[in-house]
Amino acid sequence: MPAVAITNLTKTYDGRTPALDAVSLEVAAEELLVLLGPSGCGKTTVLRCIAGLEEPTSGEIAIDGVVVNDLPPKDRDVAMVFQNYALYPHLSVRENIAFPLRMRREAKPEIARRVGETAAVLGLYPLLDRRPAELSGGERQRVALGRAIVRRPKVFLFDEPLSNLDAQLRVAMRAELVALHRRLRGTMIYVTHDQTEAMTMGQRIAVLDRGALRQVGTPAEVYARPASLFVATFIGTPGMNVVNGAAFARPADGSVGFRPEDGRLGPREGARWSAIVGLVEPLGSETLVHAKLESGETVVCRVREGEIPAVGSAVGIHVAAEKLHRFDVTGRRLP
Repeated sequence: MPAVAITNLTKTYDGRTPALDAVSLEVAAEELLVLLGPSGCGKTTVLRCIAGLEEPTSGEIAIDGVVVNDLPPKDRDVAMVFQNYALYPHLSVRENIAFPLRMRREAKPEIARRVGETAAVLGLYPLLDRRPAELSGGERQRVALGRAIVRRPKVFLFDEPLSNLDAQLRVAMRAELVALHRRLRGTMIYVTHDQTEAMTMGQRIAVLDRGALRQVGTPAEVYARPASLFVATFIGTPGMNVVNGAAFARPADGSVGFRPEDGRLGPREGARWSAIVGLVEPLGSETLVHAKLESGETVVCRVREGEIPAVGSAVGIHVAAEKLHRFDVTGRRLP
């Protein structure tokens, strides 16, 4: 039995345009699933419907086999961690973590024990008597995590919890969250618009676009075999190169794509495309070369040291046939 089962979940705010359009998704017990998509795609709405903070227009949500559509948030046994931490500024770290247990009228000795256990897991012991204003962004985020963990919910919901942190701290917190998931063996649904976060954290990724679920799979599956043109260009940094009309009898029939690492620069003879180098981006461990095709489209290739061409030089773009991805005119992947 899945820990969370979503069936035909639909949500409209204006009665016309769906924020969610018949989304169906299952999350396994103890899984860390990432909901990924651009701003406004509906991923946070999914989370809020699971938590009971939004009422679905139609569809069903079940947690551990029990339909929860009509249950209030407090009875769903889920814990949500928000982007802005949502800590109580007048309470200490200890009191913030203990707050959900106090609301459930747990005995004081039990509250003290569980707050202590949670503080130990998150390295918060030295900070228990401080107020949120005295903490760094990373410390506040750990307190918000502690407030969720202490409840021991059936499902953890994370709504872009790292987006307010600087880049270096985000990387560290990603690793902490993955390690925490392994330790707690909890069911976690994590929302982000950052595909690097999704690829490094998720056991599976569910990609949403304009309220619809476009693909679900492991990070490797979604990267290697994107189900649509949207997924292909959204996943990856940079995203997949797309050349319209290439490899088709008529340009209107579809497009072909290839990952930047699968494109090799070489002589024009025998190349799939001829191009002029327009920009070279040295990024330390790799270099990205932007080249303009004769059709006017620009593609990006990753190159190694010693293979970096000069800006303005003519090159050929070589891609092995098995590395090409074909899409029809609607953007759907072709075999």
